[in-house]
Amino acid sequence: MTGRIFSSAFGDTAETVEAGVNAILNEKDLIMPLVNFKDSPAVLKKPARKVELFDDELQHFVLRMVMTMRNVTWGNCVGLAANQVGDDRALFIAEGLVYVNPEIIWMTGAPKDRSLEGCYSLEENKEFTIDRAPSITLRWQDLVGEVHEKRFNGFAAHVIQHENDHLLGKLCSGD
Repeated sequence: MTGRIFSSAFGDTAETVEAGVNAILNEKDLIMPLVNFKDSPAVLKKPARKVELFDDELQHFVLRMVMTMRNVTWGNCVGLAANQVGDDRALFIAEGLVYVNPEIIWMTGAPKDRSLEGCYSLEENKEFTIDRAPSITLRWQDLVGEVHEKRFNGFAAHVIQHENDHLLGKLCSGD
């Protein structure tokens, strides 16, 4: 997973970078605590700020997010937004990629898909029913600031909407 995430920033050396980082650092030192809505609602309800600086620190932070996702002990972690680990930058990881400064620029209207979703910032193993657009177009930047645009459908569209909602200060529970 990390190789895909870092490939845009490091080209063909992504696996080498990951191996080097893992050799230097203890994996447990990279894991960040998840922010829980019951304990810190203001952190999760605050809209994210635009990322302006695409540097080594941003790449290190994303690596820590990946390691955190890998070590979640319940559910099936398919995405994580920066504010879920206490950072106010506009970025999330989903579908094996990093989305910096994401913006949904198009979505299908009715009918919506009914989606059953969980969230690592809410109660463990609790699911919420939410209506999601079945197809979206997302514009975002990668870890070096390059702009991308792509259409997502089905499950991928639902995951991206869920993570993007976090950056807007919204939760699938409606809180």
